[in-house]
Order: sequence, then structure tokens, then C-alpha cells
Amino acid sequence: MRRLEASRPLTVLDVAPGSPADHLGLRRGDAVLSVNGRPIRDAIDYQFHMADDEVSLEVRSPQGRERVLAHVRQDGEDFGLVFEELAPRECANRCIFCFVDQNPRGMRPTVYIRDEDYRFSFLFGHFITLTNLSEEDFARIIEQRLSPLYVSVHSTNPVTRQRLLRRKKGVDVMPPLKRLTDAGIEIHTQVVVCPGINDGDDLERTVEDLASLYPAVGSLAIVPVGLTQHREKLAELRPVTAEYAFGILPVIEQWRERLRARLGVGFAYLADEWFRILDLDPPSRAYYDDFPLLENGVGMTRQFIDEVLEDGPHLFSDIVAAGPRRVTCVTGTMFAKTLREVLATAPTVPKGIRFDVLPVENRFYGASIHVAGLLVGGDIREALLAENLGDIVCLPPFCLNPHGIFLDDVTIGDLARDVGRDVYSGFSPFEEQPGWIPQHSLHGA
Repeated sequence: MRRLEASRPLTVLDVAPGSPADHLGLRRGDAVLSVNGRPIRDAIDYQFHMADDEVSLEVRSPQGRERVLAHVRQDGEDFGLVFEELAPRECANRCIFCFVDQNPRGMRPTVYIRDEDYRFSFLFGHFITLTNLSEEDFARIIEQRLSPLYVSVHSTNPVTRQRLLRRKKGVDVMPPLKRLTDAGIEIHTQVVVCPGINDGDDLERTVEDLASLYPAVGSLAIVPVGLTQHREKLAELRPVTAEYAFGILPVIEQWRERLRARLGVGFAYLADEWFRILDLDPPSRAYYDDFPLLENGVGMTRQFIDEVLEDGPHLFSDIVAAGPRRVTCVTGTMFAKTLREVLATAPTVPKGIRFDVLPVENRFYGASIHVAGLLVGGDIREALLAENLGDIVCLPPFCLNPHGIFLDDVTIGDLARDVGRDVYSGFSPFEEQPGWIPQHSLHGA
């Protein structure tokens, strides 16, 4: 696993005009070496130590000149520095269902990175297995209160987990989970269900083991394995079929009822794909409690429906302002029916605008991949060019990275040019995100 060296300086990419950093003379290209005498390994270290009331920064210019800058922090102020993006640590596991291995050849290098980085878990909700943490990592997580973390458990049975992760050592997930939760770190977990491997009694054991750590382990997402058409020389896995889903859903619901009686929450939440596989309406909001795993595709359908019903005028305000008469809404094949029904019947949908829902088959990864977030630009472009398009096109927002690029390297600008329409992300114009760490205080979080 690739490690960050403690002595590696943190380089400034930008300085906000008029900010404290600007007034102290910091400039693009300067490097922050330490804060209050503590070496700075990355932007998390920086934010943690900058939360002190009085700070002393050791900085070095691109020309090698070093100096020390003192600053008294005001409540809520942004010091004004933007740093280079974090480089993720890479995973040493070789999970039999890893989606990275199911990507076709010829994509950009970043698509093939197996990140296993607790920092990305804390910052962006990425799932980690806890198999690659060093003593230094555990100490840092606990000291800086890097919480919550998101953990791919897959099974609490070490034998099963070893088979899934294809790793010989460090597969027992319960000891590191207990170490972190005993230290006050909040954990959210997931299991990718592989039929015939980690389901049945094995899955029940996993649910019970994780529930025994509630509330420190706050939730469990149960996700069906995703299999693309690019699985040459990979382990043979059974797909999740409608018949399989029909059998597992009532069993998990029985477990949830037992857990709700004991814990006060359902704890184990089925990902949206299970309900779409069976063409079922999503559960009510009460099923998801406080939506702890929303970014993992657990409850996104229900949230969207409720958002349209409750806050439609705000959700659609950008396209109303654009003045279109017809809007073409792109989505995956599974969500098309729900989207069509909501846009056709919700009383908060703006009158006078016609919404045409266009389901796009995922030819890039294969027809068995239905998630809208995995649609690529090439498939969307081909589908749009075959249609009588509306005045603007709306995309599923999660199929783009923060810089407006699809998984196949097509950009949102490329797509707009090729189809001759303004293309929105969701129901709003696309705005590129900086791709840096959220500006929140980590000190004592």
C-alpha cells in the first residue's frame, strides 16, 4: 500500500483574496511544512491543527526561503488556503467482486485505482475494509476524531471474508471495528451480497454481529453485487436475479423488525436496487430512519420522490428560469418508470413544461448494470442522437465527476456540443466543483 511521507510538504494551489493567508503574504506554490510545530502530511492535518486559537505556520517558498507566520484565529473564519488534491492510498485486497476489475481496458488511469484510504472515507464517504490500517493510522483516526468512517464488512465470518477479499491476513473485521467504536468513532457499514457466498446464515451472523456494536456502528447497507460484461478471467459469481431478490427481501425484513424492537431503528437497509429489481415502489421515509447511507444508494429514490413532492418549485427553479417547453430527462433503465410517474403526477412539477423520460441502456458495462450513476457519456450521446430531443437535457447528477467528466472521459461540454442542447446535471446547470476537502473544522469533531 502506498504511504504518504510525513515530511512531504503541503503545496498551496490558491489563496483567497483578502483572506488572512493573503494578508500574511502566502502565495500559490508556497508549501506549509508545519502548524504549531506539528508536521503537516495532508490537508486533514492542516485543518485539524489550524483549529487552535493561535497558530504558527512554518512555510517555504518555491525558491526555498523558509519563514514562520503567526496568526490568531477568529471564530468561523476561513484562513484562505486551497491545497492540492489528496492522492489516495491503494488497496492491497483483490475482492472477487471489485468493480475496478470489471472496467474495460483503455479508460483513464484514475478509473483503475482501488482506493483504500481512511481519509477519503472520512471526507467523501468512500468505503474501506480496515485491512490496511497501521498503528499510526489508528492513532491518527482516534486523535483527530475522523468520524464517521464507512466500512465494507461483507462478512463478519473471517473464513468467508478471506474468500471475498482474497487476503490471507487481517480479515477479521470485528477487532478493528471494536477498537474504533470503543474510542468513540462512528462507523457505517455495507455488505455486498454475493449469492451463495455471504448470504443466508452468514449474512444473518453479520447483521447480528454489527448490530451488537450499535449505536457506534450506526447502520448497515445491504447491496446486491454488480456484475459487468467485462469479467474475463475473474471469479465466477452468480448474479442477483428477481427470483433471488424475491426470496431475500422478506427474510431481511424479519431481521429488521427484530432489530427495530431492540434498537429503535431498522439498522439494516436494503439498497434501492433490490426494490427496482422487483419493480416495487420504494419504502416510505420511515424505513430509512435518518438516511444514514444515502450516498451509498440507500434511500435515494425515496428522497427524490419526497423532494419533488415537497420542494418541487425550488428543485425545478433553474429549468423554469431557462424557459424550456420540453425537457429530456436521461436515466437508467430501472429508474425510468419511477421518474416518469413522479414527473407526470406530482402536483409540484411546473405546469406548461413537458418532461420526456429517456431510459438509456448501459452498453458500456452491460445490460445487467442499471444504476443511473454508471451511465457513460458515449451511451447517453448515442441514445440522445436517436431521439427527438426537448429544449434542454437533464442528466442523472451522479454520472459525472466534480469536473463534469463521465467514466468514459466524455465531458458534459462534449455531450452538449454533440447533441446541440444545453445539458443540465440533475435539474440545474452544471457547476464544476473544486474537488478539495470540505471546509469544515476537524478539531474535536
